[in-house]
Amino acid sequence: MVGAKDLQSPTATGLTATWKGFRLDVKEPSGIRTLTAPGVVAAGAELSMTIHSVSRTFPLGSSIVISAQDLVDIGSTFILFANELEVAIDAWQNELVTTDITSLIGSAEMGSWGL
Repeated sequence: MVGAKDLQSPTATGLTATWKGFRLDVKEPSGIRTLTAPGVVAAGAELSMTIHSVSRTFPLGSSIVISAQDLVDIGSTFILFANELEVAIDAWQNELVTTDITSLIGSAEMGSWGL
């Protein structure tokens, strides 16, 4: 149930939730369309996965009800976040390793020169 404490401001009329969702787009001679279930794709059509922003506004006093597709999309948001976090951690670790190796090489060179 959406209560007053859930609203962004006292004048807001509802709670807006936003997340990312995957969509399968089909490029056919007639144009591009989003594939919906059950979907039929003509031979030779090009498929591509895209990420779309999804928003739902739940009015003050209403229950929060989401569809099965919304739940799949919300799960996709967590997958995207986890993937971005993994990439960021890998980059950070590689930077730390490179920095440590560079400082060790610099120390070793100075030591071999008697400095």
